[in-house]
Amino acid sequence: MNTDNRPWYKNHILLLIIAIPLATVCGSMYTIYLAVSSKEAPVLPDYYKTGLSPQKRDMGHTAITATLDIDGGTITLEREPPSIEPLTLSLQHASKAEYDQSLTLTATAPNHYPLPSAVRDTLKQATWYLTLAPADKSWQIKGKRRHPKHGEPAPASEPLIRLDNP
Repeated sequence: MNTDNRPWYKNHILLLIIAIPLATVCGSMYTIYLAVSSKEAPVLPDYYKTGLSPQKRDMGHTAITATLDIDGGTITLEREPPSIEPLTLSLQHASKAEYDQSLTLTATAPNHYPLPSAVRDTLKQATWYLTLAPADKSWQIKGKRRHPKHGEPAPASEPLIRLDNP
């Protein structure tokens, strides 16, 4: 018969049996704290349609599309009625936030917005996420300018996808 005269707090198996449920309770309480104290994330009104292709989404009666022509250095809107309002173009670098920039484009003709040469050169160098919107943010167009892989020809123009009102 083996009698262990050690006090209970020196029994490692017993401490292990107590520590696992105690750690679980502490982790659960921390999770509840995070759930209660964090702000609610905004949900888009059509969150269930986010994964649908643009052809299957309901664009409403004022669908706006845009085409980015890097070689010509222009952004062309397809919109009725034609617009000459200034637009804000936000460029977000795919991996380096310090390269992000935002600029205001002015129309030279209805639905025709030229890009500065520095922006054209910038867009050719890396992968960029683009957001085009008017000053009142009543609509926005998002797109991605992918940097071509080595040996792959760069596309001359790319369509941008219109999103519903933010």
